[in-house]
Amino acid sequence: MVMRCILIPVGVGIEAKHRFDTAAKLAETFNSRIEVMFVSPVPETYLSGLPDVAIAAGVTFDSIKAEIQNGAAISKTKLASWCAANGIDFEPAAEKRDSRFAVWTEEVGDLESCVALAGRVSDLVVVDKPKIDETFTQRVFEASVFSAGRPTLMVPEAVNGDPLRHVAIAWNGSLESARVIGQSIALLHKAGRVSIIQAPGPDEGNTEVADLSAYLGWHGIAAESHDLRSATDKSAGELILDEAARHDASMLVMGAYTHSRLRQFLLGGVTQHVVTHARIPVLMTH
Repeated sequence: MVMRCILIPVGVGIEAKHRFDTAAKLAETFNSRIEVMFVSPVPETYLSGLPDVAIAAGVTFDSIKAEIQNGAAISKTKLASWCAANGIDFEPAAEKRDSRFAVWTEEVGDLESCVALAGRVSDLVVVDKPKIDETFTQRVFEASVFSAGRPTLMVPEAVNGDPLRHVAIAWNGSLESARVIGQSIALLHKAGRVSIIQAPGPDEGNTEVADLSAYLGWHGIAAESHDLRSATDKSAGELILDEAARHDASMLVMGAYTHSRLRQFLLGGVTQHVVTHARIPVLMTH
C-alpha cells in the first residue's frame, strides 16, 4: 500500500510537531497528502460530563465552545507556520497528486468514531505514544490501531532523522504480523535497510524468519535476519527493542496483539512493552 494519504489527529492543547516532522519525511517519499484533523467534542456532551465543582466555578456551554474554537485556531496557526518553515504547501488551491502538501479539517463528535472513520479512508494514521496523563493520546491510539483497519504509526516525542533509513520487522509468523507486512510493502521498498527480528514467545507461528526473508526477496526487498528465539534472559519485548537499538533501526514494524477490547486496551505483553518503551516510531496493524 502506497502511503499517499496520511492522517494526523489533533485536539485542544495537543502538540503535534514531532508527528508533523515524521509525516513530512514519509510524505516527501510518497508525495503524500497530509490531513491534520482537529477533533472537538460536542460542547453539550462535554459539559454534561464535567463535575459539579467545575460548573460551580463558572464553566458554561459558551466558555467551552470558546475554548475549543480558540484551541482549533491555535493548532491551525501552528500547522501553517510549520508548513511555511518546511516548504510544504498548506491548503493549496489545487491538490496535486505528484506533490506533498497539508490540509486542515475539523470534526465535531466522538473522538474514537472520528478517528476510526477518517482512518479507514487513509493509508496511514500517525499518532502519539499513549501518555498515562493524557486521555486524548490513549483514545486516539486505541481507535486507530483497533478500529481504523489501516496501519498506525506511533511516534515518540524525540525522533530525529529519516524513519525509513533502517526499518526493523518484529516477526513471529502470526496473523497480525502477516497483516502489517502486507500493508507496509511499499514502505519497505523505500527503506534504506531492512532487518527481520524473530524473538521467542507463545504467539510464534509456523512461518520461519527465512520464509519471510524469501517472501520479501520476491518483492525485491533484501532483508537481513536475526533469530533470537534461543535467548531467554529477557522478555520478547525487551529483546525486540534491544536488537532494534543494537542495529540502529529508525523504525519498527510489528503486529499489535491484544486479548481485550476494554477502554484501557489491555495489549499483549510484547506489544505493551514496545508501546511503553519504544524510542523510535513503531508501525502497527491489529
